[in-house]
Amino acid sequence: MSSSESEKVVGFPNTPDEKAQRVMTEATRLAKLSPGEYKFWLPRSAEQLGVDRATLQEIIEDLLKDNERKAKAALAEERRREARVEKQRKEAERRREREQQKILKDAERKEKEKSKALADIAKLPSAQHDAKLTELAKRIDEEVATLREELAQLVSAVDSGTASPADWDIEPWEEPVTTVVVLEELIARVNRHVKAEPHQVLCIALWVLMTWVHEVAAHHSLYLVATSPREDCGKTTLAVEVVGRLVHKKYVSGANPTEASIFRLADREKPTQIFDNVDTLFQRKREIAELFLNGWTRGINVQRAEKIGGIWTTVFYDVFCPKACTLVGTNIPQPLLGRCLLIELWPLKPGEELVEVDPHDEALAAEFETLRRKLLRWSSDHGDALKSAKPLFPAGFVNRQRANAKLLLAIAELAGGDWAGKARSALDKLLREQREPSWLDLLLRELWDVFIEKASANITSKQLLGRLTADATSMWCEYSRDRKVTERQVATLLRKLKVRPRPVGKRRISGYHRQDFLDRQIFEHFLHRDPLILSPRTKKGGRSRRDKKRG
Repeated sequence: MSSSESEKVVGFPNTPDEKAQRVMTEATRLAKLSPGEYKFWLPRSAEQLGVDRATLQEIIEDLLKDNERKAKAALAEERRREARVEKQRKEAERRREREQQKILKDAERKEKEKSKALADIAKLPSAQHDAKLTELAKRIDEEVATLREELAQLVSAVDSGTASPADWDIEPWEEPVTTVVVLEELIARVNRHVKAEPHQVLCIALWVLMTWVHEVAAHHSLYLVATSPREDCGKTTLAVEVVGRLVHKKYVSGANPTEASIFRLADREKPTQIFDNVDTLFQRKREIAELFLNGWTRGINVQRAEKIGGIWTTVFYDVFCPKACTLVGTNIPQPLLGRCLLIELWPLKPGEELVEVDPHDEALAAEFETLRRKLLRWSSDHGDALKSAKPLFPAGFVNRQRANAKLLLAIAELAGGDWAGKARSALDKLLREQREPSWLDLLLRELWDVFIEKASANITSKQLLGRLTADATSMWCEYSRDRKVTERQVATLLRKLKVRPRPVGKRRISGYHRQDFLDRQIFEHFLHRDPLILSPRTKKGGRSRRDKKRG
């Protein structure tokens, strides 16, 4: 009640406080009634209280106005309260949204960090994967096993080829398997599907066995190369359909493999990599030829620059694993050719038939799987025994020939009986006798005939060139781009032996002296021929009478 209203009530002449209180109580009661009702009771109330009717009505109207103001104030307060509640609700909702967005951003950031880290780890050699995965798991608070599965999925999606890891998971044969058993079964299996010479089939079987102990016992990796003079001779059947179904962890590469897919897979899985139709691969991609050369010896890794965590880092990859390939001819770089087991296939003769390797033949697939289970059991039983094996090599095997043949001969000796003799004979044919000599070997053979067989003390460069190109069908007439060899090219070949042309004869024409070859024992080292033993025309010390007269 306002002060003016109080003055009106209290200001009645000769009205005590109790009367003023009764008037206010009645006015308050009437103010709560509807306008028509309180006006009906107004005269009677004023008479009973002994106050003026207009005064009572004025008090009631003041009370009504005051109630109206209070109602408006309460309504405004209620609206303000509702606004505050709504504001708080919206703020809470915005806060929840911000928290949710933060959670999503954190999850997205974490996922990006994980994806980037896994991509970086996938670039690393497999030996470093576990340590890096453990660090990543601690950093992002995830299980190492989960990260390992995601990494495996990532690298399998990146790799190209037709590998089926499910084919790699086989159970070993229940009983011990001897070397003779698996060797005979391999030979029978190859002969059933491929037409090849017996010594070739034996070497193929030994090579398949080698793939199963390669990671345990091999120090050098002999590559299997199926070649033929033309298409349709069974190269793919041999390498992919037969050998590919028998080797340890087969991985058939695509038609156009990348360098990275080869060295990352080799480092991580140590499979047997098979490359079909590589007729121009090594010429188009010389870096892949370098991978093959590095992968021949255990411990010679390839180094590549990888961006790890935003920083370029030098990473070393282990590319040592069994490899096989097919092509028409032998268009392979010479250094690589010397590290290969060449299996030369010919077309079938009329009437000859072989069993086709049908991928839908379940019985045939079961036979291959049984043999692979036996091979797995054989490798687990005999792998360690082959680590320190020292087989007997064929006579004349030196250096790379020994390195290529060592593990295959060790497996053959493990078989016992006459298998070792058969293997030495077979490898002697494939690794030495059937090899095409290099240009340097051919040139030295020609010089042997001149200096030793014919006992000539010297020969001019022009005379030597005439001997090399006298026959129009000679290889020397197609030395470079179907052109004849030149004196300069001959000199370049001999320069590798530190032999250079110098004046010979009375006319002092540029040529070569026999004594330069004898002093450096070139024939002994490169042709494995001793002039003192094989040529009666030369005297002790390798000098003829003509040389002695010349002094």
